[in-house]
Amino acid sequence: FKCRMLQEAAAADVEIKMYREPPEGKYEVVLPIGLPDEGLVPWVDHFLEEHPEFVELSDRKIVDWAVRSGLVKTSPNYWKNSSERPDVTFGISVLDELGVRKVLGVLAALIPRNYVVLEVKSNCIKTEREEILSRFPAAQYRRVAHVAIGAPPSGWVQKLHDEMLQEKQQKLTAEWKLKQTMKPQGDEQKMEVDDSAKEESKAADEVKAEVKEEPGSDEPPNVQLTEEEKKIRYKPQAQPDLNEFALGQVMRLCALPAAEEGFDEVAFVWEDEAGAQDRIKSWVLERKATTCVQDLEPTQWFFAEQGEWHRQLQAWMILSKQRRALRGEDIPDGDEAPAPTSGIEEGDDS
Repeated sequence: FKCRMLQEAAAADVEIKMYREPPEGKYEVVLPIGLPDEGLVPWVDHFLEEHPEFVELSDRKIVDWAVRSGLVKTSPNYWKNSSERPDVTFGISVLDELGVRKVLGVLAALIPRNYVVLEVKSNCIKTEREEILSRFPAAQYRRVAHVAIGAPPSGWVQKLHDEMLQEKQQKLTAEWKLKQTMKPQGDEQKMEVDDSAKEESKAADEVKAEVKEEPGSDEPPNVQLTEEEKKIRYKPQAQPDLNEFALGQVMRLCALPAAEEGFDEVAFVWEDEAGAQDRIKSWVLERKATTCVQDLEPTQWFFAEQGEWHRQLQAWMILSKQRRALRGEDIPDGDEAPAPTSGIEEGDDS
């Protein structure tokens, strides 16, 4: 076995990118900020298409690098999997635990480049944003926040609808081609259709009822978006941006960025600051009705009120016992008021 250095690699096995010195002497680090499942990840993909000189720093990029290097990952755990924190299962502990994330964080500070830091949760929370910015000194980097919150522009929505229509047409075309191949076959031959064709047919069933095929047509029928689909503004993702625990943190701590945090520029790419703030408030109210917040802790006010309640309850129980004793009633053993407590007792699920 001979280990060859990177300089000896074949041109077909590497991707060469030339980085030029930035005109102002500073590279740029971009923090995209948006609400979970409201188009932030597709916005980053679009930004990278328009600015190929930027390098994305994220867990999903680490997974992409590993797959492109030939590693094979198994099916992820649905409950743990998210766009921000993929459930990595390569069978290599360093990768599965994403320890390489810390290494990249160190290297990014030592090797100046134009970076996009895709952290859906951390970029929404002020304290975590400040921690990210601390890795990129202002002497070397121009630090910019791009806020994609609120209603996206009409051009963005139209592009999304075009992509949805294209995917829908592909599903229908696959189903139409399958039907064409089955027409000349007998009943017994139809049962021998391979599994992959059946899967394509199953996927196409979603749009089958919406299109009426003209008899004798040599071309697959065209499809249109339904009224409900035309109302969609954010591209549906195969997996959520955040898991339930991280989502609860964003609900409580989400805040818009400000120049005081260390940003050289705060750009609102969809709605202005007022519109973005209104969307955050409405989003939090919507999520409160459906999201289980798992890291709530009682405040001192709760403990004070709980202690006062137990003291009042004990006083009532004493008065009740005195009244029953005056009546000559038997007082069963154990009929005592609970002692006041300063907090929730261990094992109390209430």
